[in-house]
Amino acid sequence: MKKFFTLDEFLENQRERFFLWTPVFFALGIALYFSLPLEPSPQISIIFGGSFLLIWALSFLRERLLFRFFCWALVLVGAGFFMAQFRTHWVDAPSLSKPMPPALVEGILEEVKETEYGKKIFIKVRSIEGLTKETQPKKIQLVMKLKSETPLMAGDFIQLKAKLLPITGPVIPGGLDFRRKAFFHQIGATGYVLAVEKVIPGQENTFQTYVSQVRHHLTHNISKVLKGQEAAIATCLIAGESPGLSQETRRVFADTGTSHILVIAGLHLGLIGGFFFLLSRLILGIFPPFLLRFSLRKCSGFLALVGSFIYLNISGAAIPTQRAFITFSIVMGAVMLDRNPLSMRLVSIAAMIILVLTPEALLTASFQLSFAAVVGLIASYEKSFFQFKRLQFSPILKKIATYCMGIFKSSLVSSLATLPFTVFHFHKFTLQSVTGNGLAIPLVGVWIMPMGLLSTLCSFSEKLQAFFLERMGEGIVVMERVIVWCSELPGSAIYVPQVSLLSLSLVSLGGLWLCLWRHGPRWLGIPVMGIGVALVFTLDVPRVFISGDAKTIGIAEGGYFYTSSNRRETFLSNVCSGFAGVKPEHIVKWRETPLVQCEDNSCLFKTKEFTVGYLKDLEHLEDFCESCNILISQDPLRGLRKSCKGPQIIIDRFDVWKHGAQIIFYKNGKLFLDRAARAVGQRPWTQRHNPSLLSY
Repeated sequence: MKKFFTLDEFLENQRERFFLWTPVFFALGIALYFSLPLEPSPQISIIFGGSFLLIWALSFLRERLLFRFFCWALVLVGAGFFMAQFRTHWVDAPSLSKPMPPALVEGILEEVKETEYGKKIFIKVRSIEGLTKETQPKKIQLVMKLKSETPLMAGDFIQLKAKLLPITGPVIPGGLDFRRKAFFHQIGATGYVLAVEKVIPGQENTFQTYVSQVRHHLTHNISKVLKGQEAAIATCLIAGESPGLSQETRRVFADTGTSHILVIAGLHLGLIGGFFFLLSRLILGIFPPFLLRFSLRKCSGFLALVGSFIYLNISGAAIPTQRAFITFSIVMGAVMLDRNPLSMRLVSIAAMIILVLTPEALLTASFQLSFAAVVGLIASYEKSFFQFKRLQFSPILKKIATYCMGIFKSSLVSSLATLPFTVFHFHKFTLQSVTGNGLAIPLVGVWIMPMGLLSTLCSFSEKLQAFFLERMGEGIVVMERVIVWCSELPGSAIYVPQVSLLSLSLVSLGGLWLCLWRHGPRWLGIPVMGIGVALVFTLDVPRVFISGDAKTIGIAEGGYFYTSSNRRETFLSNVCSGFAGVKPEHIVKWRETPLVQCEDNSCLFKTKEFTVGYLKDLEHLEDFCESCNILISQDPLRGLRKSCKGPQIIIDRFDVWKHGAQIIFYKNGKLFLDRAARAVGQRPWTQRHNPSLLSY
C-alpha cells in the first residue's frame, strides 16, 4: 500500500523551489499595504517587521521545516509591507487639491509625447504663479493642442500659461486610481496649455535629451516614407509612440489578443536583443583570431545587452519596457555566466528587483500580465511536450515543425496564463488569441522588427533607411490583413462584467501553486483556481453609474449601456460599460431610446425593476420624489432631502463631491450603493484630494 506523504516530506522534496516563492510573499506584503483604508504609522510597521525578523531568527531553534518556512514567509510579507510604505514616503510631493485660475508655469520639459488629442508634455517645475516652493508640485502633466513655433524637445526650458487641475480619482468604484498612479510619478497636477510664452532649447543636455532627439529624428523619417496606419504602427514599434493609431486599429488588435504587439515590452525587446545576439555571432564569427581568444557566446550576449539598452531608451523607456529590460539583462547575464537563461529562479530575481525598486508596479496590468505569461511559459517548458525527436522528419521539416508548434504552444500557454488578468483589467477576452498570435508573431519576429532594426541602424543613409522602412511597411500591411481576418472569426471579442478581486486572487494563487511547485501536490492549485472561477458567476453587475461630478449618468439594461452624455463614445462611457460587460457598439445615448422621458432639463429612465430620475434643476423635484426609486440631482438638495421620501437612494452634487463616483446594484428587489471613496480610503495620494477631508 502506498504511503501518504506528510507536509514536512513535501516541503523537504520541494526545498530547492522555496526561493521561487520569495517574490510571492514579498508581493503579498505590498498588496496588504495598498489594501489598507488608512495609512499605517511607520513605527507600527517597524515594530511588526522587527518582530517577524526575530521570529524567523528563533525559528532556527526548531527543526521542523514547516515552521521555518512559515516564519520566512512572515519576514518577506513584512519586508514587502515596509518597502511599499518606504517608497510612499520617499516619493511624497506636493499636489493640488483644487483647480487654480490660469497661471504662469516655468520649468524643464522632461518628456514630450504625441497623442491623438495633441501633445502631452511633462514638466519638471521651477515655479508656478501663485504657489510657493513648498506647495508647488514637482512635476505636472499638461495637454497641449497649440502649435509651438519652436519644436518641443526634452531638456528645453519652457514658460507657458496653463490651467492647472488636481488629479482626479477613480471614475468608478474599484477602477484605476489616477491619483495613486500620478503620486508615484511625483506628478502633482494636470491641465491644459493656454499659451506658450517662451521656449529655450537645450537647457538640460542630458542623456535623456539626446535620446529624445534621436527618437524625434526616427519618427520624422518614418513619416516621410510610410503613411496611414502603417506609419503609425511602425512608429509605435520603433519609437514607442502611437499618436496616429486609430480606434479601429486598436480595437482589431484587442479583439484578437494581439494588442501587446502595439505596446513595447518583453516581446519587442526580446526580438531586438535576440536579433543583436544572432547578428553579433555572425559578424564576430568571421574573425578566427577573435574566436581563439574570446568566447563568441559571451561576447554576443554582451552586445545583445548593449543593443537592447539602446532600444530601451529609443523606445521611450516606458515602465513595461524597463521591466522587460531587467528580465532580459538577467537572461543575458546567465548566458555570459554559463547558466540556464530560462529558469524560474531568474524570473523570481527579476520580479524581486522590480518590486523592491517600484513596489507600486505590483498593481499595474503590465506587471501582472508580463509575469503571468513568463511564469506560465517557463512552467510549461519545464515539462516539455510537442517534441519531434522520435519522428522521422528531414532536418528542415523537423525545425519548421518545432518552430510552428513552439509558436502554438507559447501562444496557448501565454493566453491562458494572462486570461484572468485580461478579464479583470479589460473586461473581455478572445477565443482567437492563439490564432492571432500564431499568425502575427512570426511576421513580427522574422520580418517587421528586423526590418525596423536595420532601418534604424542605417540612419546614416537616407536611401538605405527608406528601403528597409518600405520592407517593414509591407510586413505591417500583411500583419494588418491577417489580424483583421482573425477579428472577423467567431469569438474574437467576448465582453464580461467586472470580476471581484477575491476571484482574481484565488485564480492567481492556484496558478502560482501549479507553476512553482513540482510533482503531484502541485495539482492542488487547480481546485483553488476552480473556486476563483466559480465566484465570477456569483458577482452582481452594477446597473446605475454616476460620475464624480454628477453630470453623466449611465444605466445598464438588457445588454445595452445608456448614457446621458451627448457623445456616445467617451472615456467614462467605455469604462462604465466595460464594468457592466456591455460591448462598445451597444452604448446608446438617452435621447435615442424610448426608455427615457425628458422634460426641460430633467429625465426619467424606466427599467423593468426601477425608475431613475435625473434632475439638472430643482423645478421637477416634487414630481420626481413620487415617481423614482433612485433620484440623482446635479444640484445640491440640502434641506429638501427630508421632504423627498419616495426614492430609496438620493444622490446630489454634494454626495459625489464628498464621496466621488458611485454605482448602484439591484438584487432581490433592493438597491445597494457603492462609493469610490470607500475603496480608495484615506491615503497619502488621496488625503489632499479627498473633499471629505477639506473644510466645506
